[in-house]
Amino acid sequence: MPPEVVVFSKKTWDTLSKEEQAALRKAAKDSVQYYVKLWEAKEKEAKAAVIKGGAKITPASEIDRKSFVEVEKPVWDKFANTPELKSLVQEIVNTK
Repeated sequence: MPPEVVVFSKKTWDTLSKEEQAALRKAAKDSVQYYVKLWEAKEKEAKAAVIKGGAKITPASEIDRKSFVEVEKPVWDKFANTPELKSLVQEIVNTK
């Protein structure tokens, strides 16, 4: 389970007392480390499963980014067909 954002209806939230709101905030904060541990365990489990299935995990330090960008460019050109998507792709490419 990913450590997600807690979403609450403002209409309902406003009906709670300050003590109830504080208790919910505290419970959410206190649960973060627990859910991070669960998430990390799931990531390890998933990685083991894909490796067992034959996938090879390549560390980021071994990836030739320039070649990757060149190979992916036709895919991005085909599917990033809105200004928003093109901007997102460019942000990804510019990430160091």
